Amino acid sequence: MPADRDFWLFDSHTLAVLHFTDAGELLGAEIVTDPVVVVEHARWLDAAFHHAQPYRSFVKEHPPR
Repeated sequence: MPADRDFWLFDSHTLAVLHFTDAGELLGAEIVTDPVVVVEHARWLDAAFHHAQPYRSFVKEHPPR
């Protein structure tokens, strides 16, 4: 997944790709229904969940300052 990509996957058919300024301000969202693009993003989401850490475990290892 590109490092500058942020998105919401609503279901197996609908994706919103978020676009931001260089300062991080939201410009808007592009709704995508192309099955090839949606499946690609679903794979990225699955990979992220595979490597995710539960919140409580993360906070235990990295307590707030």
